[in-house]
Amino acid sequence: MVGANGTGKSSLMFHLASSSAGTYWAAGHRQMWLESGASDMNRQEYDRIRQQYDRPGRQPALRWSEPNIVGSQRTKSTLHALHNAQRARDRRVVKLLDSGSQKEGLDVQRESQDPLDRITQFFKTANLPITLSLDDAGGRFVATRDGVTYPINELSDGERSALLLAAAVVSEPEGTLFLIDEPERHLHRSIICPLLEAMFTARQDCRFVIATHELLLPLSFPESDVLILRRCIFQNSQPAQWEADRTSASAPLSDELKANLWGGRRRIVFVEGGQNSLDIRLYRLLFTDATIYPKNAHPEVVAAVKAIAEAEEFTWVKAVGLVDGDRTPDADKDARRVESVHSLDSYAIESLYYHPRVQREVAGPRCKQRQVDIEERIEAAARATVQIHNSLDTEKQISRPPDSSDQQFAEAIITRIAIKKTDIPKKIAQALMFRNRREYENAVLDRVGELATLSQEIISLDRGLARLAANLQGG
Repeated sequence: MVGANGTGKSSLMFHLASSSAGTYWAAGHRQMWLESGASDMNRQEYDRIRQQYDRPGRQPALRWSEPNIVGSQRTKSTLHALHNAQRARDRRVVKLLDSGSQKEGLDVQRESQDPLDRITQFFKTANLPITLSLDDAGGRFVATRDGVTYPINELSDGERSALLLAAAVVSEPEGTLFLIDEPERHLHRSIICPLLEAMFTARQDCRFVIATHELLLPLSFPESDVLILRRCIFQNSQPAQWEADRTSASAPLSDELKANLWGGRRRIVFVEGGQNSLDIRLYRLLFTDATIYPKNAHPEVVAAVKAIAEAEEFTWVKAVGLVDGDRTPDADKDARRVESVHSLDSYAIESLYYHPRVQREVAGPRCKQRQVDIEERIEAAARATVQIHNSLDTEKQISRPPDSSDQQFAEAIITRIAIKKTDIPKKIAQALMFRNRREYENAVLDRVGELATLSQEIISLDRGLARLAANLQGG
């Protein structure tokens, strides 16, 4: 739901919250601060607050204001619901184990994800390196970042905003209608897009309505419907009707609406890849000041950049594209016809996950902790890479440079062939003491999120990425 200031977005959200049962309403003026990290509320207080917010229309003033006492109770009720969800899962597991159903209890523990682990995973997806847990007494929520643990009320404004939204999403019942007004409050768009995406994926049993001033937000969710509000009509000081256009997320918006809402030039990077792929997560970490928009194949990337470039004077958007290095000569020529479409030198972006310099940065801390020589592990990964390459069909192999070491040849293999279609990623991950390739790839993403220098290192490994980064900085 988008629209200029005064067109009735918040009023419509309030109307939906007041007229629909089973809703969770996160108002635009919601309280962000927490009195403590504890859920110090009894069941009677919780039920009273929930009843108050289940039908906010009974208190019209809540449409535009929220007294401190009400906001404080609201945040406490969210923590109370999260605490109950956490305890319910734990009690179920313990009950099964105590009854002798050890296998069933372990199955539930493994398959029914811990609510706090789910929120931690949301945060990881959104590039927030924070782990959530309960303290030893089990009564206070705490956060851990960079090895330091502290109560959640000491999180930053943006982190608390993300936490309260995530806590509601993991603890509300099946079929809930989530009404989220201005999710971008205190949150950068590089965080809010993957955070919402993770929430939508986790709660496909629920529905979400998002009201936002961030016009590029719908672009990250091309399957969504978009309601463009034009005007709100009031009767007796109460909103009664709305004038709106309904369209899809991929449809163009009017210049009038863009002029009203867009304060500056925005950047979009069109890339090859799936919406939920690890590739997209890496791009979002590397280019945090841009919106990453995946396309299925390189012709779609080229077409998208070309279309926006032709209307650049009117769209307030700078669009650039990045295509993989696995194209045919004709496809490569087609990509180069359009200015601002860049080509990876590497076969595909996943090659950079396994580049030896990235291997060393990601596996180094683990090897140090286990008192294992990192160079020996890098050498083992290189030998495994070369061995698997040499077992491939001849037409899939590349020539080994004269006098090259296994590490040098492994680097060439990783960047020039489709390694994801081989066992190379698996063997590299195992050589570096990871259980599987997914664990290793997630470790890469975690490390990139922690170290800005690693982002720059990865960009420097591929001339196509470097050209794209320079293009974004110059626009």
